[in-house]
Amino acid sequence: SKYHLEKTEACEAAGYRLIHIFEDEWRDKRPIVESRLRGILSMNDRIYARETECREVSYEESREFLEENHIQGSCMSKWRYGLFYHDQLVAVMTFGKSRFDDGFELLRFCNKLNTNVVGGAGKLLARFRADHPEVEKLVSYADRRWSAGDLYEKLGFKLVQKTDPSYFYIVNHERKSRLQFQKHKLVAEGADPSLSEHEIMRQKKCPRIYDCGTLKYEL
Repeated sequence: SKYHLEKTEACEAAGYRLIHIFEDEWRDKRPIVESRLRGILSMNDRIYARETECREVSYEESREFLEENHIQGSCMSKWRYGLFYHDQLVAVMTFGKSRFDDGFELLRFCNKLNTNVVGGAGKLLARFRADHPEVEKLVSYADRRWSAGDLYEKLGFKLVQKTDPSYFYIVNHERKSRLQFQKHKLVAEGADPSLSEHEIMRQKKCPRIYDCGTLKYEL
């Protein structure tokens, strides 16, 4: 379960950055993957945040933008902000209730494909904090397959936890969330209750695949 995490940590110790790309991401979201790699290598087009206008955006606007530009797609959110360059949306950041406690979370941030908005994350975060002084603490999670957390540290977040790797199931060549296959759901569909979730899925010929865990940050 820690195979990919151990590779990541070994590379970090040797001074290298290792990026893990799942097969389905390369197959189904290759433009997003290539854009992220170009961004890491400083090969994307650059726009400076001072040249952009920050506005609140609708859920539908953010959903469409995130589906086109974020490797994880969209998610439900309470607050959404975007940066506009010549009236074109070039970056989005969303916020909402934390998925794991009763606080608040920075849920998504991304730039338009093949574009880096320099200082964009800081401008969006500053606008949110100005609009919502009642939010005293934010958490967010960096996916260790892709990120070493550099952006969060630039924004003033502090690393508070390294989470263990999570896992997915491969079902008909598709990577699926483990939450769809919790034991009680499988038993409700007729699976043997004496077996574990993992044993049931092995019987179904659905292997697990693990990620590298996350870095939890607080601001």
